[in-house]
Amino acid sequence: EIIEIPLGFEVEIIEIPLDIEASVQPRSATEILARGQEQDDVILNRIGTRGLLKKDLAVMFIKQTLEATAKAKITRSITESIGPTISNATIIKDGMKKDVPVEEVNKGDYVVVQEGNKIPVDGPIVEGYSNIDESMITGESGYTIKKTGDYVYSGSMVLDGRILIEAKGVGKDSLLSKITKIITNAQMSNSPIRRISDRIAGLMVPAVIIAASLVFAFWYLKGENNEAIMNSIAVLVVACPCAFGIATPLAVCVGIGRGLKENVFFRDGAVFEKLPRTSTVAFDKTGTLTYGKLYPVSLAFDENKVKNREEFLSILASIELCSNHPLSKSITEMVQNEGIQIDSALS
Repeated sequence: EIIEIPLGFEVEIIEIPLDIEASVQPRSATEILARGQEQDDVILNRIGTRGLLKKDLAVMFIKQTLEATAKAKITRSITESIGPTISNATIIKDGMKKDVPVEEVNKGDYVVVQEGNKIPVDGPIVEGYSNIDESMITGESGYTIKKTGDYVYSGSMVLDGRILIEAKGVGKDSLLSKITKIITNAQMSNSPIRRISDRIAGLMVPAVIIAASLVFAFWYLKGENNEAIMNSIAVLVVACPCAFGIATPLAVCVGIGRGLKENVFFRDGAVFEKLPRTSTVAFDKTGTLTYGKLYPVSLAFDENKVKNREEFLSILASIELCSNHPLSKSITEMVQNEGIQIDSALS
């Protein structure tokens, strides 16, 4: 069964801009017909121009839609790579603890972060010390001991203890927000290949106009006014360099999105042009080429005092289960992998 689709159906969504454009013209084809003026070439010119405008606007609409979709996917990838966002923070107000949305934390506020929680702001530690996981900022999977006076960053994890931070970088001023902004802006940067494609498109436009003018002149001199208009418009439509404007930015967007899935952040779209010519790459080892996770490979204990190995490991893991320290987690994971039951030390 053949389903007939009305002409222009695919661009009905942009009828309003076209109608506005047409309404500001001094004389329309309808007015010409109403006055009894037999100017078929003018009428066809307006119909052809309207069709051309529809086509161009449709391509622009598709381009913007594809770019917006790709950028939205990249933003989601960035969010997934960074992990769950920090929504609340505990501040000290008039000597009392108060939970507030992180957006309401101001510079100079004192923020309390407990063991196992993420740091919501940038700032120095004014009280306490802790092992901090800064892998979100530094890329290093190991932990760093931070004490009073040391600077910590939002997105880092407090592995043990309790710290009090003076808020210095909040919201958009935090280092994590700036990193996210750099990654997001990378998809909109003009790489050299994109500038080259823009220049090619810029050269094609006058060439296409000249070709359309020659086609128009050829048919016009033959006395075929209608053919002159329609064929010249056909040249403009077919030779429109729209693909140059769509393909390059989309390729950059897709490349950045694919990199994020592999935990590779690109600061600039120009990187993709340099990669094929790259002969040597230097990698940071820990946390990049290796997992950077601590894992016990063997256990040594006094067999005269430990009669039952499984019972000993079960008790050890139940104690370590109460801690967020990386060493504790690695011991617990090892015992679980051996299939030994772990009972809570609190029960």
